Amino acid sequence: MTTLKTAETTAIQLKNSPIITAEVIFGSPKKNCAGIGICKVSPVDNATTVMPCRSVRTEIAGVRNNSLRLRVPMDGLCANLIDRQFRLGKFKMEEAFELPAWLVAQLQLPASHIKAGSYPVKFDDRYIDIRLRLS
Repeated sequence: MTTLKTAETTAIQLKNSPIITAEVIFGSPKKNCAGIGICKVSPVDNATTVMPCRSVRTEIAGVRNNSLRLRVPMDGLCANLIDRQFRLGKFKMEEAFELPAWLVAQLQLPASHIKAGSYPVKFDDRYIDIRLRLS
C-alpha cells in the first residue's frame, strides 16, 4: 500500500492499483461536454491536449473506501473553469459517470460508477485533489 500525500489530504492507495495518467475532459456527457462534472476520461496517447482549457492530464488512483482520487494540475485549466467546476471547495457532478473499462481494469477498481452529487476537493499550490466515491 502507498500513502498519497498533499499539503492537506492523505489517501491510502490500493495495494495493486497503480497511478494512471489520463486525459480528463470536464463537463456533462449529455451536454456535449458543456456544464459541470466529468465528460470523458481518455488514455494519454499523444502530446496534445484534447480540449484546451476543458481537459487536462490528471493522475488517477484507486484509494481505500471504494474511492477514486483525481489529482488535477491547475496550470492546465482556465480560471473560469476552475471557478465553475470547483466552486466553494466542492466538485459537482450534474450527472452520473461510468468510468471506461480500460481504466477500471488498469486500476483494478471494485466498481466503475460515480454518482451525481457534490464531492470535496482540496487545493494546494499546484493541484486540485478530488476524491470520488465509487458504486
